[in-house]
Amino acid sequence: MADTAPVFEHGDVRNAQPDGRIVVGVDGSAGSLAALKWAMVEARLRGSTVHAVLGWVHHPNWGYSGMGGMFPPGYQPSGGPLPGELSATFTPPPEEIPVVDEAAQGAVDDVLSRAVEEALAEDARSGRQPVIITSEVIQGHAAKVLVDSAGESDLLVLGAHGHGGLVGARIGSITQHVVALARCPVVVIPTAELPDE
Repeated sequence: MADTAPVFEHGDVRNAQPDGRIVVGVDGSAGSLAALKWAMVEARLRGSTVHAVLGWVHHPNWGYSGMGGMFPPGYQPSGGPLPGELSATFTPPPEEIPVVDEAAQGAVDDVLSRAVEEALAEDARSGRQPVIITSEVIQGHAAKVLVDSAGESDLLVLGAHGHGGLVGARIGSITQHVVALARCPVVVIPTAELPDE
């Protein structure tokens, strides 16, 4: 029976040479901003650079709210249409990959830029030694984009929750996938609890 067990191949990271950078997943959420700020402190201690990455998938036929559509048009959690609207229908994906909408791409670029600018501004106000941050927006599933971007980096840093997190879950699904598949050490920064108002 042991001869028929599935074999999973993973790269041997024990002898991998780190590339001297810390990769951070950024999606505009409070959790990802906390991860970016933590990575900057860690990079300063290690003498490393920070590479902020935002992975996203463009759905041109889905609703657009400024952060990218999460659900197809007409989707309702209860499964029914809104009053006066058509019911949800499935449209098969096009044969060719559509050209990314410039407005959608610009909005996603802005999310990453704002996060990096906010982290750098807070860092500058503190009077700390500056950290070099590069950033990149990559179209693709966030978990795959982050794992591929991190490669053999020194570290991959994520917030515990992003925009897709389930209420009550300790870590989000993207974080779970990345932790399971990354070829470098992963640090998950918990999202600070908001005080009761």
